[in-house]
Amino acid sequence: MKKEIFVVFHGDVEASFMNPGLNPEGQEQIKKIVTANILPDKPLAIICGTGRRHLETVALIGLKPTNYSPLCGGPEIYSQNERERTVELADGTEVLSKEWLVPNTWKFLEKIPDRSILITGHDFIAGLEKDKIYNGASVLKIYVYNMDGGRQYIDVDVLLRL
Repeated sequence: MKKEIFVVFHGDVEASFMNPGLNPEGQEQIKKIVTANILPDKPLAIICGTGRRHLETVALIGLKPTNYSPLCGGPEIYSQNERERTVELADGTEVLSKEWLVPNTWKFLEKIPDRSILITGHDFIAGLEKDKIYNGASVLKIYVYNMDGGRQYIDVDVLLRL
């Protein structure tokens, strides 16, 4: 079985560590995604991160989320320490983002319907065990293949990188 998931990474953000919104360049990047007309006309689900930058992105695209997920990003900003990317929990504890993202992202992809659109942050791709190579707004098409025995694998096409 194969399903196609469209992933929209938010554009460039304001210089803020607390729930930043899109800066003017980031807003223009999202407008270029709309102009490119590469997203499906009738997505089965639109799943959005919960941060201001995610909500602004989905609004600029002209979509209404059907669901929200912290796996697509939240108001928090990931910190960069010397060795690994980390996420800071509410109590101040830092955990390696891959320890949290990887198992949860695969379960998430298993459950969402074919032809869904995800409005997400750049660290989402780390949850798929791929290198983080996207800056600014980008659109990916992820092909999720379910194999016998419950194994999954993905292919990724870059549809637009700004």
